[in-house]
Amino acid sequence: MLLLASLVLIVGIVTSVVLGSMFRLSVKREAPDLYERFWCRSRTGAPAMRANAVWPFITMILLHRYPSHLAAYPRSRAWASWMFVNDWIQVIATAVVVVAVLTA
Repeated sequence: MLLLASLVLIVGIVTSVVLGSMFRLSVKREAPDLYERFWCRSRTGAPAMRANAVWPFITMILLHRYPSHLAAYPRSRAWASWMFVNDWIQVIATAVVVVAVLTA
């Protein structure tokens, strides 16, 4: 059980990176204003989350608030849907790993 949950968690993390980058690109194309609100350029020129936008972004995805925030942006909303599913799979897999470790 621990091995399977760990594998699901690792695959979920890798998937999260891919989905996050696809979501970011989609928002950049569809909603430049929203992109600027969540991401900024770091000193290296790479996009980075704004410090004050991390929690609103997390709550938007995990608490299923993205449909209203992204109503006018169908592609971004679709990527956010996949992120929502993937994030909850990770939460459940993490809980299973913790329970398996504590009961072993």
